[in-house]
Amino acid sequence: MIYLAFAVQILFMLGLPVVLAVLLWWRWGLRWKLFWVGCLTFVGSQVVHIPMLIVEKLGLQFALVQLGVPLTQAATMFPVILADAILLGLMAGLCEEPARYLGYRLLLRGERRWRESLMFGVGHGGIESVLMGLIVLINVVVILWLTSADLASLGITGLAETQVRQAIDELVNAPLYTPFLGALERLWAICIQVGMTVLVWRTVTTRRWRYFLTAIGWHWLVDAATVLVLSLTQNVLVTEAMVTGFGLLSLGFVWWSRRWGVEEPVGQ
Repeated sequence: MIYLAFAVQILFMLGLPVVLAVLLWWRWGLRWKLFWVGCLTFVGSQVVHIPMLIVEKLGLQFALVQLGVPLTQAATMFPVILADAILLGLMAGLCEEPARYLGYRLLLRGERRWRESLMFGVGHGGIESVLMGLIVLINVVVILWLTSADLASLGITGLAETQVRQAIDELVNAPLYTPFLGALERLWAICIQVGMTVLVWRTVTTRRWRYFLTAIGWHWLVDAATVLVLSLTQNVLVTEAMVTGFGLLSLGFVWWSRRWGVEEPVGQ
């Protein structure tokens, strides 16, 4: 039954962005270029973001060693958890929001309407959902394969075998709601991404950088709070409840920002 739940999760994560984009296209006849540029900006941001994540982890470990903090205890120390969450959130904001801005300025020079920012945001958040769905798919397939494989013949013995069997047990015995929570998280994540895209769109059309800084700040807050709460509580339900709250706030903001769409843009 758990595998069926994961199958539903994967299909939802892969199909949700397409469904949302089709609805926007059907409602307003928006160009698919907006969607694909949104995808491109997310992927492009990760070219910078992923190396920064590696540097952050190595830098944090180096700092802990210099301070004489045992790495085995660091994961349970609140100052370390807080610093890690703050840095991760900040890096996400500093990578993705400039990428969004450059996408608007360089590739979408004529698309300056509010509704067009929605399609752009769905593309940016949608490709993240697709990539996450593919990662879940690969993990489930690998676990299924390992379940029936002879681990010893694959050279997996000792501690490695224990870890693999633990991973298999965690998947098989996971609560049935876990995959559905993961799918729902992608919906709220896309809402959050659309909200930040609207702020970047507002920056471009008004040349008021406070909107851009707000987008970075909101991105920082969402990611940092999510990492912090998950690290402290180790409770998926609490974390997903918070993500839902962020998603609803972002959705409300997107709805409220419709009034900006009737104003004459000044930035090209």
